[in-house]
Parts: sequence; structure tokens; C-alpha cells
Amino acid sequence: MTLFERFDKHQTAYVSLLMVFYLAINNGINATSDWMETTRDGSPEFALWEPFVWEYSSALSNLILLPLIFMLWRRMPLSLTRIKTQIVQHLLLALIFSAAHVTIMVLLREGVYWFVGGNYDFGPILREFFYECRKDVWGYMFFLSLYHLYHFVYRRLKGEANLIDAESTGNKYAQVPEHLIV
Repeated sequence: MTLFERFDKHQTAYVSLLMVFYLAINNGINATSDWMETTRDGSPEFALWEPFVWEYSSALSNLILLPLIFMLWRRMPLSLTRIKTQIVQHLLLALIFSAAHVTIMVLLREGVYWFVGGNYDFGPILREFFYECRKDVWGYMFFLSLYHLYHFVYRRLKGEANLIDAESTGNKYAQVPEHLIV
């Protein structure tokens, strides 16, 4: 069994572990940055556990949503046709992703704060949603780019070829090119 065959057999598990690893490190760095920034003057405004709850509730929310987003991206692959339509679709999906991300994240935080006997205050809804939305749209674009870059590179490494047909080019009169670079 080749390396690619072994990887293909458990591809979802490997990619999921990589996402968990990335988000754990990234959000851990963000949590410690929050703590370090607030304790510069020696008097913390919140408990040490709070930034970890904030950051890891965001990470868990992403981990819940990304499989759904990946399924959508599989059904609507990027192409060089209908670019304006694709931009609008992905901006709308990014906003929906953001609304879902914020909802799940706030519910998780509310649950943790309730469990420890505290109260989580999200803040003014419009301001905080805008704050989260700008990060979520950027995150959506990052994951969209990473998703397609991963598939592009993996197909090339694996040596997978694609047929050229009218459906893949978006042109029903498409012709097979005279020359192909191999």
C-alpha cells in the first residue's frame, strides 16, 4: 500500500487532527496574549481561565462548523467562470458562517460561565457582532483558500488527472486542447 493509499484511507481523520492541532495552538497563543496584555500593569481584569474559555469556545465553534462548510465547498467548487456570482455566494456564506460561529461560541461561553456560577456578558450586540464578523469573514476566506490549495496540491502530488469537458469549463462548446503540459 502506497503512502497516498494509506492517507486516502484515513484522510478525514488526518485533516481533522491537523485542524484541531492548528486551532489548539492558534487559540492557545491568542488566550495567552489576552492574559499577557491585560496583566502588563500587574492587575488582571479577569481570571486566567477566561481567555482560554473565550478562545477555545471559538475554536470548538469552528470545528463544529467546518465540516458543514467543507461539504458546501465540495458541492460548489471554485472555477474561473461566474466569478461575480461566486464572490457574492462566498460573502453570503461567510456572513452565515459568522452568525453561526458567534451563536455557538456565545452559547458555549454562557454554558461555562453558568457552570462556574458567573455571568458571561457578550456586550453590545451590534458592535460585538461586527467585531466578530470581520474576523470570521477573514477566517472563512483563509479556510476557503487553504481548502482549495490543499486539494490542488494533493491532487498534483498524487498524480491525479482531470478530464477536460464542457461541464468543467462551463462552456458547452469546449474543445479538447491541442497540447497538454504533463
